[in-house]
Amino acid sequence: MNHHENEGFINLGDVLSVLLNYKKIILLSILLSALVSVFVAKSTPNIYRSSALLEPQQENQTQNSFSSSGMSSLAAVAGIQLPSASGDRGLYAIETIKSKLFFKHLLQIDSEIILPSLMAIDSYNIVTNTITYDKKIYDQKSQKWIRSVKGNQKKVPSYIEAHDYFLSILEIFKDKKTGYVYIAIDHQSPVFAEYILKLIISEVNTISREKEIKESSDAIDYLSLKQYSTNVTSLKSSINKLIEQQLQKQMISNIKEEFLLKTIDPPIIPEVRVRPNRVFICIIGVFFGFILSVFSILVYSLVTKNFFKQNLTRSS
Repeated sequence: MNHHENEGFINLGDVLSVLLNYKKIILLSILLSALVSVFVAKSTPNIYRSSALLEPQQENQTQNSFSSSGMSSLAAVAGIQLPSASGDRGLYAIETIKSKLFFKHLLQIDSEIILPSLMAIDSYNIVTNTITYDKKIYDQKSQKWIRSVKGNQKKVPSYIEAHDYFLSILEIFKDKKTGYVYIAIDHQSPVFAEYILKLIISEVNTISREKEIKESSDAIDYLSLKQYSTNVTSLKSSINKLIEQQLQKQMISNIKEEFLLKTIDPPIIPEVRVRPNRVFICIIGVFFGFILSVFSILVYSLVTKNFFKQNLTRSS
């Protein structure tokens, strides 16, 4: 009875005995997995990260004071709705940077560098600071795309297709405690990572500033027409105050370069890679090679043992 009950349990001594019998195979598996891990670690390209810390800029105090003093209701009478200062400008900046339209704007500035560096990079030479492109995708000499396309794809990648590549190298979030915005770009080229990050910060500020100036200009034009078309003295006075507010907004927008995001820690060309961790890759590879070899040997031993038992039972 006890003998049959013990058959259901694994005998540790038997397991060790089996593993010792196949120790050469285990050592060979560890050696092969180590070689494969070293190959994978060496063939994985270095990735560098350029990052920046930014402070979202709040609505100007003049606008807030007008809103709090009841000018928003007067603006509504004149047909103008003042923008609310309660919006989260940090989240607005994040969603703007992640949007397809903003990425399209970046490509319009410098598509000859940005697009190939995102979608056709093969390697980067840190000594010469040069990018080598995949010859099957992009001809570096003629600066033409030669890739094979499928479906609705175009020879020259569209901004919609390239946008996914852009998001894959972009990391951006707002710190809940400090309210600061952290943004980073990961790329094989540390120079390109720093370049495109600076471009992102500069352009998101430029776009938001130009938008503010245009909106205030449109508001001034509209308010001026309203002022000339009314004979009510009190309404004219209110409209004058609204025009004054819009002029102050324009002044602040024109003199403030970092309109939406103020740089606290600027982007730099990184000197140390962030990944891969080649030592970790080798350790993990050797570990899984050992586990796989042990598991395979135990399964093989169990299957062959049961096979011989079944044959002996049938023959008897």
